[in-house]
Amino acid sequence: MSAVVEEEEEEGQEERQQQQQQQQQQEGALISQHRSQTATSQTIAASFADQHRQTTTDQQHRRASSPENMHAQELEIVAFFPKSMESTTTTTDRPVPQRSTSLPGQNSTHPPAEDGGHNRSRSASTSKPMRSMMPEKGQARRQRDEAVRNAMVHVQRIDISDMELAGQTAKEESEHILHKLAHESKGGKERIALFATLAKLIATMQKHGETVPVEAILRGVRPFLNDRVSELRAATLRTIRQAMIHREAIQLLKDLQIDLFIVQSMTRDQRYEWEREQAIKLIRVCVEVPRGAEIIPESILRAMVAIAEQVDDVYRNLCLETLCELAVRCVKSAVRCGGIRIVLNALMDGQHSLSESLVLTLLYLLDAPQTRNYLRPGVDVEMSISCFTDGFSRGQTAIERMKNASTTLKHLIRSWPGLLYVCANDMGTAKSVVSALNSPLEETRVSY
Repeated sequence: MSAVVEEEEEEGQEERQQQQQQQQQQEGALISQHRSQTATSQTIAASFADQHRQTTTDQQHRRASSPENMHAQELEIVAFFPKSMESTTTTTDRPVPQRSTSLPGQNSTHPPAEDGGHNRSRSASTSKPMRSMMPEKGQARRQRDEAVRNAMVHVQRIDISDMELAGQTAKEESEHILHKLAHESKGGKERIALFATLAKLIATMQKHGETVPVEAILRGVRPFLNDRVSELRAATLRTIRQAMIHREAIQLLKDLQIDLFIVQSMTRDQRYEWEREQAIKLIRVCVEVPRGAEIIPESILRAMVAIAEQVDDVYRNLCLETLCELAVRCVKSAVRCGGIRIVLNALMDGQHSLSESLVLTLLYLLDAPQTRNYLRPGVDVEMSISCFTDGFSRGQTAIERMKNASTTLKHLIRSWPGLLYVCANDMGTAKSVVSALNSPLEETRVSY
């Protein structure tokens, strides 16, 4: 029986080997066939490409020799370089056609120029048949019109590469855009596109170390802060944000009373989210400018404080973070607008994720004597941990306040300024915290 089984296994192995060999042969045949087809297709494609290239070259040579194509090329060059073409005079013997003032696609006639006496014997009657003997094809006409139209579009876009080719600086282009905004009536989308281009030009001038005309920009864009379109107002605020590059720019913002329009944008309802966002971003940039937080208009800061007081506002946390940064950079401005009070109130009923940033700001104020004077000892810091001694708070809100208070107390004890403050005034704060351990409320003991 074992011999029979071994024979069957050997036969099965031989059959499997034969099947594998057949499959390999079939795969090899398919691969060789695919390679031959690929080589044939590549040869055909190469021949077609050579033929098309030769045909295109012949057509270009024929079109280049026609006067209509020369005129189209000159129109394209004029569209790209309007200033340089006016100041350049030709010295060749070929007559230069006058520049057409008609729109692309319209028929325009060009009177023949004098050629220095070479063709004076030719009359006007003979020039017409010569022109009719070379009719312009429809495809060539379309190509000419498309070339001129594309050139005009490129000029309207005011690309940076086109400016470099035309020899115009970013400052000149920004002045050109401001002139367009002031003297040309355009739609909302076109103005928004111009504002976006102006913002890019300001960034380009900063990158290359050029002088940014801040006063001209602020005076040019100021009328659009009171526009009816919200998107246009937001684009204007974005451009102003790009222009806030030094302390003098913030002073100009104050002198031109642009802060009134910024406050108006900040106090709008939540339907104008993009406009409000651009206004808050503008304020954050002003805070980050070196020595710029000292001269920020108080009206803007008070509007930010009003937003930070609204618990259900979308930008409340962003305004709180901005007030914390303002307190670190210029504590006088933060105290003058009431920002310290808002930070202390947010420590009690604010979000738990934001409490750490607020406590670090408080510790920074406690660290230096010149900033510690703006805090009332025994009152301001104790407000943030007063919920431990409050025996009447219940519910989920009280639990959240205790979590924030425990985070505040933890950071106070872990730092030297906070520990010294807790132990000050005959250790009054420390005694009140320890006495809260005897509270009958379980939530208070658990929060510790």
